[in-house]
Amino acid sequence: MLSVQEATRLLLGALPEPETEEVDLWSAAGCVLAVDVVADSDLPGFRRAAMDGYAVRADDVAAAEGRRPVLLRVIGEAAAGRPSEAVVVPGTAVRISTGAPLPAGADAVVRFEETRASDGRVAVLCPVRPGENVGEADEDVRAGERVLAAGTLLRPPEIGLLAALGWARVPVLRRPVVHLVSTGDELVDVAATPAYGQVRNSTAYALGAAVRQCGGQPVLRQRVPDRLEAIASAVAASLAEEPEVVITTGGASVGEHDLVRLAFDRLGAEHLFWRVAMKPGMNVVAAKRGRTLLVGLSGNPAAALCSFEVIVRPALTALAGAERPLARARVVLDEEVAQIPVRSRFLRVQVYAAGGVLRARPAGSQLPSVLSSLARANAFAVIPPGLRTLPAGTVVEALIFAGSEAGLLSGGGGVS
Repeated sequence: MLSVQEATRLLLGALPEPETEEVDLWSAAGCVLAVDVVADSDLPGFRRAAMDGYAVRADDVAAAEGRRPVLLRVIGEAAAGRPSEAVVVPGTAVRISTGAPLPAGADAVVRFEETRASDGRVAVLCPVRPGENVGEADEDVRAGERVLAAGTLLRPPEIGLLAALGWARVPVLRRPVVHLVSTGDELVDVAATPAYGQVRNSTAYALGAAVRQCGGQPVLRQRVPDRLEAIASAVAASLAEEPEVVITTGGASVGEHDLVRLAFDRLGAEHLFWRVAMKPGMNVVAAKRGRTLLVGLSGNPAAALCSFEVIVRPALTALAGAERPLARARVVLDEEVAQIPVRSRFLRVQVYAAGGVLRARPAGSQLPSVLSSLARANAFAVIPPGLRTLPAGTVVEALIFAGSEAGLLSGGGGVS
């Protein structure tokens, strides 16, 4: 069987070239920028008040103090979006609000708290330096500066910058489209009541959520029975739409109803690998047809998600243009763990911070069909092959689930 590392390498090597598209800025969050963004102007573009107060000439108030204030004549008012046309000359001031453009002639702002105003005059109680309480025209961005590089994941701050620079439409990498084809006579829709021997199609929905988390666009396709023709036909229908990836669930093992490999072969796909030395999730088949990557995962939800997170996630996030690997950490095992010498084991665990270190306790059943323990877990403890038993207290690597890193960092854990 292939190692996890080799399976991951083969998938990464089989990826199609990412495609670009232009999207409305409003819907660009979570996309990956396809071009460099160079500022065509300074931001904010004008000197402005950083405090509410009075715009003054610093020289005029250099000798101001509480017992001997400097009196200035107020000649106008400026507010955000409503600049004053008054020119500040010696002996004058303009009342100003935060964000308003600094009027001509002024070079500082005295805060309201340091003044007393009456009868069209203001008494300044303390001096200010030139530039004090003033925001510069290029305080945020300078014209000609590369503010965002191609390949940047667009989070809220990046969206705000693009808006400030006037990018109403944004060239981004197209989110990879991932078709999910579920195989199995036992499957029913999630809204249906299963008959005896049937189960709801939970695996497809779990994988759909995982695909979204990786920056992909999941498309739920039809459920098909354990029939070679039906599986091949369903995969062929997906291939006709040219998605970047087709993921099948079920039918990837060695039983007489495990027909996904044969279906891939029937469609003329180039075989990449079958079976990976890992537990759970050993039964993974991968192939490529044209520009589409074909991946067959277990029908067991926990096994399928484990294979996805460990092997498929690196490929899918690379295809989406922004690698989002699972965070890694060294953890101390709370309990003894038995190992299978020839396979890497991915133990569902709850990682928690205690005494300045990260510890890991099993989250429940490790059976490939049990999803509840995976829901309770926040990490996989990676148990390497070649060892039969790891005693409690052994330090191993853990893969921290996406979204769980912040809590562990706040607890003092070393997550990278």
